[in-house]
Amino acid sequence: MRSIAIGVQLRSAVERHIPIEAIGEQFVRRGLIVVLAWIGAMKFTAY
Repeated sequence: MRSIAIGVQLRSAVERHIPIEAIGEQFVRRGLIVVLAWIGAMKFTAY
């Protein structure tokens, strides 16, 4: 009986799992936005 409960807990944890690829995509996307905003801001300021 106890092994069934552990299996159910593991399955629910796997269902909530966020793939590392999704985290990486968000990191790269936000990094690109920061860089493009930085380049855009440099057009209007002395650097």
